[in-house]
Amino acid sequence: MKKRIITAAVAIPVILLIFFAASSFSYILDIVLAVGIVLCVGEALNAAKALNLYILSIPSIIIAGAIPFLINTKFLLPAIYVYLLAAFAAIIFNSKKISFNNAVFAFCFTMIISLTISSVIALYNSDRRLCVFYVVVGLAAPWLTDAGAYFVGVTLGKHKLCPNISPKKTVEGAIGGVVCGTLLMIITGIVFNNLVFPSSNIDKSVNFVNLIIISFLCSIFSILGDLVFSMLKRNFDVKDYGSFFPGHGGFLDRLDSVIFAIPLLIITSEYLPLLS
Repeated sequence: MKKRIITAAVAIPVILLIFFAASSFSYILDIVLAVGIVLCVGEALNAAKALNLYILSIPSIIIAGAIPFLINTKFLLPAIYVYLLAAFAAIIFNSKKISFNNAVFAFCFTMIISLTISSVIALYNSDRRLCVFYVVVGLAAPWLTDAGAYFVGVTLGKHKLCPNISPKKTVEGAIGGVVCGTLLMIITGIVFNNLVFPSSNIDKSVNFVNLIIISFLCSIFSILGDLVFSMLKRNFDVKDYGSFFPGHGGFLDRLDSVIFAIPLLIITSEYLPLLS
């Protein structure tokens, strides 16, 4: 518990600092995301025991690092197409070492991880001055949900949510996580409305009705993302994807809930604007 709190206390200010710096130096965000995505993909491939299948893992790592730089360009689809060809050529020319399942897993999860995390750049490019607000919503909603689910689950949890996938998760914890995530996002909106926006001369205000709806949905989808990647860990018989963050595991252990939440935030905020 102590390690989890210390890691979160250090990581959150670092993440916010990166996005503040990105408002002045545009490629900082692309570089940081590329590094994070490469590490997440590497952890997923390692869990699937496919990282040492170099003819498959090297193209996966390359495309994972390239997508943040290509996400808003005309070169994205050609790059994905070339990667698709490379993944399945690996099966054809190395059928004794590489199975169809290896190639499908590498392609699908490289794309899922790379495209969803890179979608943060869409938030960044929409309005760089407001990027920190959107990123805080996109990252904080899942992480606060996770924290709330943990504490409520430990205190009140009795009914297992998905015992075959994640034995420690409970229905009470999930409900508590969604409630905590949504309530804490309301507090976050109040802070931005009354402190951050006025001090930054930003003439915007938070639409709290839309914030509540989107935070609620992001919290639910963050739990779904967590369960999906927990299912993979169980399938590959690994406890954590890595050990970079003490008490939290690897990069993918920290970002699994964000992977489903960030795209949802982008989609829903088009129809339910968070700021007016």
